[in-house]
Amino acid sequence: MLAASLGEDYQIDLFDHRSSLNGDGYGLNIQPIAVTELAGLGLLSRLCSLGIQTRAHRYLSSDGQQIMEEPRGRFAGEEMPQLSILRHDLVSILLAQLPGSCRIHTSATITIEDLERWDRQSPAPYDLIVGADGINSVTRTYTVGATALHDGGMTLYRGVADFPKMLDGETFILVTADDGCRLIAYPVSAPIARSGSSRINWVLLVPDRVYEGQTPVLGESQEAVRRILGPLIGNWTLDFLDIEAMIEKSPTIKSDRLRDRDPINQWSRSRVVLLGDAAHPMYPIGAQGASQTIVDAACLAGAIKTEADPFIAIGEFVSARLPQTNNVVLANRKMNREELEHVGTASSTRSEKFRTTTSNYRQAVRDRTRPHSSSVGHNTIER
Repeated sequence: MLAASLGEDYQIDLFDHRSSLNGDGYGLNIQPIAVTELAGLGLLSRLCSLGIQTRAHRYLSSDGQQIMEEPRGRFAGEEMPQLSILRHDLVSILLAQLPGSCRIHTSATITIEDLERWDRQSPAPYDLIVGADGINSVTRTYTVGATALHDGGMTLYRGVADFPKMLDGETFILVTADDGCRLIAYPVSAPIARSGSSRINWVLLVPDRVYEGQTPVLGESQEAVRRILGPLIGNWTLDFLDIEAMIEKSPTIKSDRLRDRDPINQWSRSRVVLLGDAAHPMYPIGAQGASQTIVDAACLAGAIKTEADPFIAIGEFVSARLPQTNNVVLANRKMNREELEHVGTASSTRSEKFRTTTSNYRQAVRDRTRPHSSSVGHNTIER
């Protein structure tokens, strides 16, 4: 995203540890704030041809009872849609936008020593070094030192499955069971939708207490994972979705812990600056990770284009984005905690509690000042 935003006027070297930049096959939910930035690059039509414009978020209990529903994106009056899309489709769109001046280095391992040399060498090989290397960022360690992971006390299981059309084919569902397990599922492919079906991206969040204090070991075999998940959703009854079949039809199920890191007050060291999960890893609660990374990239690109001095550009970027994203990290934690507190409450009050939680979340992460953005739009973060 950063390279695509900067264009041909800048020489860029992009390093990635993977052998290919195609991305994985799981889904992303892109909020209108980030779609605005992508649209500023002329990508909206292509995005809409591959992704789903999410119509609504529907909250349900595990017996299929609707708790509440909220319109999203353009259906809620936003100028831009909320888009659900496969990660590799988004990556392919961005790769097609890379300027010819961008050199890609795959299967590359960047070390602390590399960063130290690039940062201090004279003359410097790079005016600016951007670390977008994820939650286990080496660049973050170089920039601010080691910081501990914060564990959210649950395991995430993620998959993608092709299925008959789910609801209207445009609805994002959030299902909460009385034991605290939660399912998030949403269609992610417009081409599949045009065939009358849904390609469903799903995430099942399982609290550790469900395992009677035993934290499951990650990286288990696919057969073992499916055996774990079966009993967890065995008594769920959604008349529009066979969850057991969805799990069975998912070619690969990925497992990981719910993790983030405590907010920090420094994202840079000399000419090195952090971006995305390297700077502010956050819970997927709120569906903000990818969106905030996109906005980061647009803001940094705007600062670079505006300020000839890279050190001033870094300062402008960090001062604009650090307080905003730190706020989102904490708001995601709070919403996760509150949603779990609503488990088991009477159905007559659950809707009110969820509405209050989601409304408070939107208010907590709302901001309307985004300096140096690559495009103009209202900066409202939604869940």
